[in-house]
Amino acid sequence: MKEIVMRFWPGVNEQQVYIFLLGVFAGLVIVFVLFLLIGVLYLIVRNSRKVRGITLAAPHGSLFIAASAIADLVRSLESEFPELRILKIFLVSEKKLPVLRVKLVYAPGGHSMMTLADDFQTRTLEILKDSFGIENIQRIDLIVPKGTGKIR
Repeated sequence: MKEIVMRFWPGVNEQQVYIFLLGVFAGLVIVFVLFLLIGVLYLIVRNSRKVRGITLAAPHGSLFIAASAIADLVRSLESEFPELRILKIFLVSEKKLPVLRVKLVYAPGGHSMMTLADDFQTRTLEILKDSFGIENIQRIDLIVPKGTGKIR
């Protein structure tokens, strides 16, 4: 590497080449650390959309329904849909409106996934409205990471 630098700058000595290469290396390290920090900040900002719960207006104040209570209620629907097994439930905010994300496993049975998805989403919205009075869920996203031959 030293020879390459000396070929481009014929009037420099070895000490100057060493200092130059040290500066190049330090610059590369700084760029790497900056990219690493930007990546960490991106992950923090991207994952901060999780919501702790939903606040509803009550007659004499407000009512806070935790995301875990909503998740437990949605999990209770699992018995109505034998082809689906719920893995995780996330409550996130998109454009200041709550979105429910349900990660589940689909085992092919008598119904198509599209029919099951529509029925599950409709039933979830119904049970949230009937049980907690939650009507401001923007949408329910279903995530199917894998399918298996059978469930349970």
